[in-house]
Amino acid sequence: MTVRITVEHLSRVFAFLGAEQRQLFQRTFPEGMPLTEEAMAAAAEAGLDVFVFDDLLTGERLSAYVAARQQAAEISHAATQPTWEAFKQAPLFGRVAEQEALDAFLSAKQQADEASTAATLFALVSALREEMARSR
Repeated sequence: MTVRITVEHLSRVFAFLGAEQRQLFQRTFPEGMPLTEEAMAAAAEAGLDVFVFDDLLTGERLSAYVAARQQAAEISHAATQPTWEAFKQAPLFGRVAEQEALDAFLSAKQQADEASTAATLFALVSALREEMARSR
Protein backbone atom coordinates (compact mmCIF):
# COMPACT_ATOMS: atom_id res chain seq x y z
CA MET A 1 0.00 0.00 0.00
CA THR A 2 1.36 3.38 -1.02
CA VAL A 3 1.54 6.04 1.66
CA ARG A 4 -0.26 9.19 0.58
CA ILE A 5 -0.43 12.76 1.76
CA THR A 6 -4.02 13.91 1.96
CA VAL A 7 -5.62 17.29 2.45
CA GLU A 8 -6.23 16.28 6.06
CA HIS A 9 -2.47 15.81 6.57
CA LEU A 10 -1.86 19.24 5.12
CA SER A 11 -4.55 21.13 7.00
CA ARG A 12 -2.09 23.23 8.98
CA VAL A 13 0.06 23.80 5.89
CA PHE A 14 -2.89 24.84 3.78
CA ALA A 15 -4.17 27.11 6.52
CA PHE A 16 -0.96 29.06 5.88
CA LEU A 17 -1.04 28.76 2.08
CA GLY A 18 -4.68 29.49 1.53
CA ALA A 19 -7.54 28.07 -0.45
CA GLU A 20 -5.89 28.30 -3.88
CA GLN A 21 -3.10 25.84 -3.01
CA ARG A 22 -5.56 23.56 -1.20
CA GLN A 23 -7.84 23.45 -4.24
CA LEU A 24 -4.88 22.88 -6.54
CA PHE A 25 -3.76 19.97 -4.36
CA GLN A 26 -7.25 18.46 -4.41
CA ARG A 27 -7.53 18.82 -8.20
CA THR A 28 -4.06 17.40 -8.80
CA PHE A 29 -4.34 14.56 -6.27
CA PRO A 30 -8.02 13.85 -5.58
CA GLU A 31 -7.15 10.61 -3.76
CA GLY A 32 -4.10 12.04 -2.03
CA MET A 33 -0.52 12.39 -3.24
CA PRO A 34 1.58 9.23 -3.16
CA LEU A 35 4.92 9.77 -1.45
CA THR A 36 7.13 9.28 -4.47
CA GLU A 37 9.69 11.48 -6.15
CA GLU A 38 7.55 11.41 -9.31
CA ALA A 39 4.45 12.64 -7.48
CA MET A 40 6.44 15.34 -5.69
CA ALA A 41 7.81 16.51 -9.05
CA ALA A 42 4.28 16.45 -10.52
CA ALA A 43 3.05 18.52 -7.58
CA ALA A 44 5.76 21.10 -8.17
CA GLU A 45 5.04 21.09 -11.90
CA ALA A 46 1.35 21.70 -11.15
CA GLY A 47 2.29 24.79 -9.16
CA LEU A 48 2.09 23.48 -5.62
CA ASP A 49 4.59 24.92 -3.17
CA VAL A 50 5.95 21.47 -2.26
CA PHE A 51 8.65 22.71 0.07
CA VAL A 52 6.05 23.67 2.67
CA PHE A 53 5.38 19.95 3.08
CA ASP A 54 8.35 20.01 5.43
CA ASP A 55 5.92 21.44 8.00
CA LEU A 56 4.70 17.85 8.37
CA LEU A 57 8.11 16.73 9.62
CA THR A 58 9.14 16.53 13.25
CA GLY A 59 12.17 15.62 15.29
CA GLU A 60 14.92 13.60 13.65
CA ARG A 61 13.20 13.53 10.27
CA LEU A 62 13.01 17.32 10.18
CA SER A 63 16.63 17.63 11.26
CA ALA A 64 17.77 15.14 8.61
CA TYR A 65 15.80 16.94 5.91
CA VAL A 66 17.17 20.36 6.90
CA ALA A 67 20.71 18.95 6.83
CA ALA A 68 20.14 17.40 3.39
CA ARG A 69 18.66 20.64 2.07
CA GLN A 70 21.64 22.60 3.38
CA GLN A 71 24.09 20.12 1.86
CA ALA A 72 22.34 20.38 -1.52
CA ALA A 73 22.56 24.18 -1.37
CA GLU A 74 26.26 24.04 -0.49
CA ILE A 75 26.99 21.64 -3.35
CA SER A 76 25.04 23.87 -5.74
CA HIS A 77 27.00 26.91 -4.61
CA ALA A 78 30.33 25.08 -4.95
CA ALA A 79 29.40 23.90 -8.44
CA THR A 80 28.75 27.44 -9.66
CA GLN A 81 31.61 29.16 -7.87
CA PRO A 82 34.24 28.64 -10.64
CA THR A 83 32.00 30.10 -13.33
CA TRP A 84 31.04 32.99 -11.05
CA GLU A 85 34.70 33.80 -10.44
CA ALA A 86 35.38 33.64 -14.19
CA PHE A 87 32.45 36.00 -14.81
CA LYS A 88 33.82 38.50 -12.27
CA GLN A 89 37.18 38.50 -14.13
CA ALA A 90 35.69 38.56 -17.64
CA PRO A 91 35.30 42.38 -18.01
CA LEU A 92 39.08 42.55 -18.11
CA PHE A 93 38.98 40.63 -21.40
CA GLY A 94 36.20 42.51 -23.21
CA ARG A 95 32.47 42.35 -23.76
CA VAL A 96 32.47 39.08 -25.70
CA ALA A 97 34.38 37.32 -22.92
CA GLU A 98 32.04 38.86 -20.37
CA GLN A 99 28.95 37.58 -22.21
CA GLU A 100 30.46 34.11 -22.66
CA ALA A 101 31.35 33.99 -18.97
CA LEU A 102 27.85 35.11 -18.01
CA ASP A 103 26.30 32.46 -20.26
CA ALA A 104 28.54 29.80 -18.71
CA PHE A 105 27.64 30.92 -15.20
CA LEU A 106 23.89 30.98 -15.92
CA SER A 107 24.04 27.54 -17.50
CA ALA A 108 26.01 26.12 -14.56
CA LYS A 109 23.62 27.79 -12.11
CA GLN A 110 20.56 26.36 -13.83
CA GLN A 111 22.03 22.85 -13.82
CA ALA A 112 23.14 23.16 -10.19
CA ASP A 113 19.74 24.53 -9.13
CA GLU A 114 17.94 21.67 -10.89
CA ALA A 115 20.20 19.10 -9.22
CA SER A 116 19.80 20.79 -5.84
CA THR A 117 16.02 20.85 -6.20
CA ALA A 118 15.93 17.17 -7.19
CA ALA A 119 18.12 16.20 -4.23
CA THR A 120 16.03 18.30 -1.85
CA LEU A 121 12.77 16.79 -3.14
CA PHE A 122 14.24 13.30 -2.74
CA ALA A 123 15.23 14.11 0.86
CA LEU A 124 11.78 15.55 1.53
CA VAL A 125 10.00 12.49 0.17
CA SER A 126 12.24 10.17 2.20
CA ALA A 127 11.64 12.15 5.39
CA LEU A 128 7.91 12.34 4.77
CA ARG A 129 7.73 8.57 4.23
CA GLU A 130 9.41 8.00 7.58
CA GLU A 131 7.20 10.58 9.29
CA MET A 132 4.01 9.11 7.91
CA ALA A 133 5.11 5.56 8.83
CA ARG A 134 5.76 6.69 12.42
CA SER A 135 2.41 8.42 12.70
CA ARG A 136 0.38 5.33 11.79
